[in-house]
Amino acid sequence: MTPITHTTKRSTLTQLTGKIPYANAFLLLGIVTFAVLYIGQVNSAASTGFRMNDLQTNIDNLHIANQQLEYRVAENRAMYTVARRVSILGMVRPDGVSYVSEEPSSVALGNF
Repeated sequence: MTPITHTTKRSTLTQLTGKIPYANAFLLLGIVTFAVLYIGQVNSAASTGFRMNDLQTNIDNLHIANQQLEYRVAENRAMYTVARRVSILGMVRPDGVSYVSEEPSSVALGNF
């Protein structure tokens, strides 16, 4: 009887690395480089997300401050506030109003 030997096909990667010197080192270097770049991108995306969250919080705080300022403006324009300030400043209503009438202009007009 003849012994049966099994032959297996070698993978393309194994064939390639066997023919090119230092191919395993280049392959490992490429994998490490892509891993570092991937981690850098993930880190950048995460820090951008945190920055966006901080900016959104800042926008919300500014909206609240704006609403408070609009309320204060409306409160200061209210008639009761104006009347109270008039009495504090010692202003009084005038007894009578007199208007100054405008006379016809006495400036000479040139002929053009």
